[in-house]
Parts: sequence; structure tokens; C-alpha cells
Amino acid sequence: MRRAKGLLAEAQAELRHQRWEGEAWRPISSSLQYLGAFEDVAVVREDARVHIELYTGDFPGEISPCSEVERLVWFSKDDDRSKLAPVTRNKILPALLKQGLLS
Repeated sequence: MRRAKGLLAEAQAELRHQRWEGEAWRPISSSLQYLGAFEDVAVVREDARVHIELYTGDFPGEISPCSEVERLVWFSKDDDRSKLAPVTRNKILPALLKQGLLS
């Protein structure tokens, strides 16, 4: 739990100093909740690993793609999981389902 609190504090501090392209992408830092660390093989290189520190948070307004994000899609537990990156499919999705955060 101490590690999660430390990571949460770091994320909140980073949000206060981050440059954002639009307010919709700036989460309300007080709403952040640490969900965990997830690691799996990279999409384009199986010899590389991807490490993600995952948070939930409230966002004001509508979220729209910007920067390196080309598009956003809504995903439910019944959608085709083969379209997801390995870390999302194998680690994040099961964690979200277990915690009841995905319907």
C-alpha cells in the first residue's frame, strides 16, 4: 500500500506540472486512484516489455484524441479481445473485470 500511495502522490504532482493540449485530457488530480502496475510483451517487438502504471480518474468535459493518440474506442467485456495489446488483454482487462470496473 505504501508503494501505491507514493505512486499516486507522484502522479498527482506530475499532473500539476504537465502541459496539456486540452483540458479534457487533464484529469482532476484529487480523483486519481492507483490500480496497479502491469507488464507484458510489446505489440511490435516480442523481445521488448511494456510497463504500465494504471490509474483511474475523473475528467472534465469530453475526452478526444490528441498527441500520439489517434482514436479512442469504448471497450466492454464482451468485445473482441484479440484487438487489444497483450498487456491490456492479458493483464489490465482481467484486473478491471475482477475489480468490477468494466461492464
